[in-house]
Amino acid sequence: MECALSCLRAFFIVLSICYVVFGLAGSIASGVFIYVFRSTSQIKDLFTLAGEKATFDHVVIALIVITVAFVMMMVSGFVGCCAMGRRHHNQCCQDTLASFALIITLMFTSAVILLAVYRNELKGTITRSFEVNMQAYSNVHGAVVGPAAESAVNGYVDSTQQSSKCCGSSGYQSWRTLRTSWAAENPDQLAPTSCCFRPDEVGCNKQSSTIYQRGCAPVISDISSDVFTVIYIVGAVIAAVSLIEMLTACYMARTSNKGGGRGCCCCD
Repeated sequence: MECALSCLRAFFIVLSICYVVFGLAGSIASGVFIYVFRSTSQIKDLFTLAGEKATFDHVVIALIVITVAFVMMMVSGFVGCCAMGRRHHNQCCQDTLASFALIITLMFTSAVILLAVYRNELKGTITRSFEVNMQAYSNVHGAVVGPAAESAVNGYVDSTQQSSKCCGSSGYQSWRTLRTSWAAENPDQLAPTSCCFRPDEVGCNKQSSTIYQRGCAPVISDISSDVFTVIYIVGAVIAAVSLIEMLTACYMARTSNKGGGRGCCCCD
């Protein structure tokens, strides 16, 4: 029994150190991600134009929950180092550690479930938003016209099509099938010049062989899906490890020396 407890104690010390490091790194990274996600106007417009402001808010809430969970991981790591770094284990501190582990498990699990629910909705949001931007797009022979709002829309659509090497929402044909104002203004062109492999080449948007074939909505959806997949994996792994930590801490709290701690201070 003593050998088993010693092995568990060593496991907890290593795990606690990892919790401190990953908790600190995760809280900083997710905090920065939330700031960028909320402050980037293009991302907000992506949801607002598609009438999915509630989806945007729910995604932000899920990211905040993940950030708080990372902070709790860091605190849990410090508690674990104090609890297991002593010769005699403090049962109260181990119970606190188990409680932290349970809360972390529930937070990561709920955040992953919430993101999974809105993952499919996000694809529809991206498609609808890009189509709204296409409808507002106005371009005559490559010269941006209209007020500043239209210029901003043009810049977003053009930069997305060039940087992502895509065209339209589902392909260059969508510029016609959606009956966009651009199509009415340019009946002899297949798509804006930003869809071309070489936008500065005259007449590049009049033949399909020199235009990107894939739609922008699937490209953006694939990128967001990759990000969500990483979050799922990280969240699931941390939730599983926290669950193991909780069960082990409960076991040690019941089998360790009850007289080792003289109070409920983890580091006394």
